[in-house]
Amino acid sequence: MVLTAVAVVGAGLGACLPAMRSDTYQSYGELSRHEREGVDYQITVVDRAAPVTVLAIHGGPIDFGTHLIAQALAGSDWSLYVFQGLKQRGNWSLHITSANFDEPRALALAARSLRCVSIHGHQSEVPRICVGGADENLRSKVAASLSGSGLPFRIETLCPGFEGTAPTNVVNQCRAGGVQLEFSSRLRETMASDRALFDRTIAAIRQAVDPPG
Repeated sequence: MVLTAVAVVGAGLGACLPAMRSDTYQSYGELSRHEREGVDYQITVVDRAAPVTVLAIHGGPIDFGTHLIAQALAGSDWSLYVFQGLKQRGNWSLHITSANFDEPRALALAARSLRCVSIHGHQSEVPRICVGGADENLRSKVAASLSGSGLPFRIETLCPGFEGTAPTNVVNQCRAGGVQLEFSSRLRETMASDRALFDRTIAAIRQAVDPPG
């Protein structure tokens, strides 16, 4: 699945990539008291009882394209969780930073999974993926697989501000750990129009994450 602007509700790409700012809400409980599920946001849970769960907690116009990357990465065999903004404008107000994202369905799915992959986006003109997460071994495997695939973008680990190592981060709640992948805005733009690049990137990540057996 290629990223398409059609999947973004009521906003062009530029509107979907705000500068970093403070979150409006510090927890899902706080958000749910002010925003309406099914109107302002939607949550999708596909539990395939798989060893791997893919998460996109800032889907739709919150971080453009991240839920589409997550859907493609999950494919038809891995479990999937998506929190997606639905507002015509102002979807950044739905952003809860990873360390504070405590939506119960996401935490429950992560706890049932062996490994997690969390897909995020950051604003940068440099085409890159920042590889984070608390699982050092999985970080190394994913970074090596991406780097060794000859992909035309930078692979960096533990980028400042995008480390994803907090114990409370939902990606670190899986039984054997997880990896957080931050796709820059420039890379997401490129992947939106380059199906071959999109597919090669997904394949490199799956090769590194797929558990044996």
